[in-house]
Amino acid sequence: MKRRSILYLVFCVAILFMAFTPLSRAEFDPESISTPYFLLMDADTGTVIYHRQGDTQFYPASTTKILTCIIALENTTDLDETFSVGPVTDRGSCMGIREGEKLSMRDLLYGLMLVSGNDAADAIAHKLAGGRSEFAAIMNEKAAEIGMTKSHFMNANGLHNEEHVSTAYDMALLARYAMQNETFRKIVSTEQYTTSPTSKKSNGYTLTNSNRLIATGNGKANIEYEYATGIKTGNTIQSGYCLVASATKNDRNLILVILGDNEYEVASEYRFKNAKSIFEWAFEKLETASAADLGMQTQFTVQVSDASLSDAGSGMLSIVADLSTSSVSMLSDDIAAIKADPSLVTVTIQDADSVKAPVKQGDVIGTVVYSYKGFTFLTADLVASRDVADLATQTTGPEPTLEIIDNEEKSGSWLLVWILLAVLIIVVVLIIMLIMSKKSGRIRARRRGYYVTRKR
Repeated sequence: MKRRSILYLVFCVAILFMAFTPLSRAEFDPESISTPYFLLMDADTGTVIYHRQGDTQFYPASTTKILTCIIALENTTDLDETFSVGPVTDRGSCMGIREGEKLSMRDLLYGLMLVSGNDAADAIAHKLAGGRSEFAAIMNEKAAEIGMTKSHFMNANGLHNEEHVSTAYDMALLARYAMQNETFRKIVSTEQYTTSPTSKKSNGYTLTNSNRLIATGNGKANIEYEYATGIKTGNTIQSGYCLVASATKNDRNLILVILGDNEYEVASEYRFKNAKSIFEWAFEKLETASAADLGMQTQFTVQVSDASLSDAGSGMLSIVADLSTSSVSMLSDDIAAIKADPSLVTVTIQDADSVKAPVKQGDVIGTVVYSYKGFTFLTADLVASRDVADLATQTTGPEPTLEIIDNEEKSGSWLLVWILLAVLIIVVVLIIMLIMSKKSGRIRARRRGYYVTRKR
């Protein structure tokens, strides 16, 4: 009886322990969230760690302002110089500025990124380009430069336009690019900022970051994330709730893009809570591995044009990717899957379809791109494994002029042989004819003697 009581007590304690012990971060399943478009990227390498419809176009809403901000930072010499604000919108979220008000670019950028000021975006567009459409053209040029191939921007603030689109992947590329700028990083990680006094607001504007991973607004629940480092929120009726977020933990830097959370189905906090869960899950599940250990194809063969006729490989050249110093950061399950079956990786050769001799061993011939689940996770140079001489450096015999002379000599020798042979034949024929002629004369002489004797 006593033994049963002890076992029962141990069982109850175990149940209580399990009930109050939080689930392991690794047990979180990103497939459990309802967000239609999201993508997680390694900010250091650009590797896509996880995604759902990451390459599908959608409306980016105010996350657009990341591009507006980085363009302004790269095209403003003095961020603290004040100027008169041009025409601005009063639609959606605004910092509250008015046309003609004097502010600095620095203050406008904080208003742009912390409280998502549509008016600040307009002011920046007019200052740098003279108008909304002119600035949009600059935005599209910059997007193309960054590699945002599926994005098209119509305005600086992200207010809805059917042609104003991007993808989770493109927005992650943009965030990765922007976060390399120190001033940008400082702005997007700021909890609260007060502008300098303006010509129309003597106390300046007090701005609180709308990214609740960074700051908690008045009367709101605290869902801040200690490892968060930025970046930007967004929200329109058409785009739903959006978030581009960044986090750093144990020297790993991650970027997460969330687009399209339906505001009629989930609360505004949903994106922030999911971001925290995804970040923690990824930090626990990520693994760094040597690229050479994944078993991927590293040797390829290309045809070299204009190769020497005496080339040992008949113009076929082996090109090799050296992955010994390369590493990849991926989910541990993905690394295990690739090691078990390297054919899961899509291998693409670039810039190696028109190789022309001469080639030197070690020359970079092209690039190999390794992709997994639709996104690139590694690129490497392809180098020549040997020399390939061209046609101009052949050594197949004597110079053509010498060959011609030699041929003439040979021709002359054969002519002499034929002449001598002809003379010899003629001499032989003459001798035969002479012999036959003498023979014929003797026969006639005998015949004449015979007839003379008979007549007598």
